[in-house]
Amino acid sequence: MTARRAPALFVSHGAPTELIRAGAWQTALEYFGLEVRPRAVVVMSAHWRSRSGFDVGYQSKFSTIHDFSGFPEALNQFAYPAAGDLNLAEQCVELLRGAAMPSVLVSNRGLDHGAYVPLVKMWPKADIPVIPVAISASAPPEDIFRAGEILAPLRREGVVILGSGGMVHNLGDLAWNDEENQQPDSWAEEFYIWVRNALIRRDFNSLCGFLEQAPQGSRAHPTWEHFAPLLFACGASSAWDESFDEIYSSWSFKNLSMSCFTYGTWLSHA
Repeated sequence: MTARRAPALFVSHGAPTELIRAGAWQTALEYFGLEVRPRAVVVMSAHWRSRSGFDVGYQSKFSTIHDFSGFPEALNQFAYPAAGDLNLAEQCVELLRGAAMPSVLVSNRGLDHGAYVPLVKMWPKADIPVIPVAISASAPPEDIFRAGEILAPLRREGVVILGSGGMVHNLGDLAWNDEENQQPDSWAEEFYIWVRNALIRRDFNSLCGFLEQAPQGSRAHPTWEHFAPLLFACGASSAWDESFDEIYSSWSFKNLSMSCFTYGTWLSHA
């Protein structure tokens, strides 16, 4: 029997205003969505952290969480009513629990902007089922990576594993009045280069230890919830010898990375 293995994808989702902007980041994701039409998407967003573990979301039609303020009113009117997939959500819970990872099914939470900002650019009709997975608030980086490994077999069933966060994310250092500035601060570029080289080498051990091993690690991520989805996507690739493909890279606000990458494409396997 031959099936298709869906990609593992990481997206730096940027500011909520990416919803209403037109640019190269949007074009890159639109192209990805035209090329890849999966059965479903399992997404870990930097904006869902749970104290109870790697919780899994389900709603028949997801509500839209406007988890931001101070942005144009049009963003508060936006909706992305993607469907859930109860069977697949329950399968995710079972896989995580089976590997001794705490997980429960959650039906009272919609999609946050870390999920729907990239999703609407890839699949604007909201016609691909979505399964959000929370970051376990108490988990170390190695467990975030392991969660991606645990759910990786779903890729054999045509399910994209998506991590949505930011390769470099320090809100306190952003040049908020300089959104178009793509000349990064030297510290941000140094960290980005280290991460990119580790991704190319598939040096996942070093990536899990990025706060201690990477130059400027604590400055690039004063809190590391935006790096966790990158580790999740890497974990979803660890079972296969897949090449790193950076599908987009730029900067905004002088040090907010907009880098996006995949491991794997639509591959056939026995």
